[in-house]
Amino acid sequence: MLDIQNTETAGVKTLKLIGRIDGISSPMLDKSIKDLAISGERQLITDLQDVNYISSAGLRVFLTAQQVMTKAGGELMLYNLNEQILSIFKTAGFTRIFKIIHDISEISALNGVSNEEEQQISNEIINNISFKILKTNAKPSETKKFGNFEKLSKSEYSEADVVTLAPKELKYGIGLGALGDGYTDFKDYFGETAVINCDFFVYPAVKKQAVDYIIPPPDFSFIKYQFLNFLGFKGDFKYIINFEGVNGFVNSNDLFQSILKLNNSKLYGIVFFAESKGLWGMNLKQVPIVDNKSGIEDSIFSEQNFPNWLNFPVEASDFNSIIVGTGFIHNFTELPVSLKDYFASNSNWHIHTAVFEKGIINRNIENFNEELNRILTELEPQKVVHLLGRSVLSSGCIGLIELEV
Repeated sequence: MLDIQNTETAGVKTLKLIGRIDGISSPMLDKSIKDLAISGERQLITDLQDVNYISSAGLRVFLTAQQVMTKAGGELMLYNLNEQILSIFKTAGFTRIFKIIHDISEISALNGVSNEEEQQISNEIINNISFKILKTNAKPSETKKFGNFEKLSKSEYSEADVVTLAPKELKYGIGLGALGDGYTDFKDYFGETAVINCDFFVYPAVKKQAVDYIIPPPDFSFIKYQFLNFLGFKGDFKYIINFEGVNGFVNSNDLFQSILKLNNSKLYGIVFFAESKGLWGMNLKQVPIVDNKSGIEDSIFSEQNFPNWLNFPVEASDFNSIIVGTGFIHNFTELPVSLKDYFASNSNWHIHTAVFEKGIINRNIENFNEELNRILTELEPQKVVHLLGRSVLSSGCIGLIELEV
């Protein structure tokens, strides 16, 4: 029998284990560790002083947990090992994999940072959200606009409106996209699209929806992306930011309003990844081309047409999924004419989000690009949605590219 007590040691979350760790009790330990990791903990301690037996099944739980934590920039540490349990970990070779803590002073030192890190990184709390901010000297970049956004509301797109782009022409952006080589082949497969690191994720507006995507190989000159409209950007990140709620989870709208307060820049391209605690997102049910225009007199967004054209959530979904979003946030009192069509009248951000399988993330801002690439290439995408303001996040990282106006 195993008793698991959730405590803290010198400010670090600790699982105090009492009893046997065997084939019967190890699933319970595995769940306890995973629950803490999914909730956002990246440093975990297991206090093993009162463990009197551990089998290979128990050792496997520790090894698997360490592999998951390491991928996410975290660590599982062992504390207070009695002689019997320490000898088992030594025999298994685990003392080379795990940090063995013998004294509480070693735990207190875990939260220290170097003077160099303090000079590069600042900390702020805005709207009850804690931010760790890395600022660079990156220069503002251009916004790239392709296609005609105005035709969306009346379902007036045709073959003449299709813009074909190569991955190398893009870096980040949002739009209505599709994959394919001929209009008759891809015209029914347009949907919400997110381009992230040149990778293309689309949620075709068909009856049985499933995400489609391309992760371009190094030689991707033969790959083409099709768009009815696209707003994109390139450049280097001006800010890389880690965020988490001070007293709980973070509302997406509060998050985006808070990061606009970092300086007086008017327009940012945003790229972020986070852990979802309840996602609100909508997507098209039909492709807004002239073939589907029948019966539309005003707009697909009108009260009468909206249910036939858009999937709109009645409750939050995708709990604990990893999400990666990109798009734009602005701080204009009056939007430039070139951008007005891309923002709803009551919102100062427009973001498309690719939803991936459940997991945990590395929140170290120094590893932002590496972790973004890992998520995009290793995790399985589920869908792409237009992000809505009621979405709830536990924590994550954001890259901001300052854009010219």
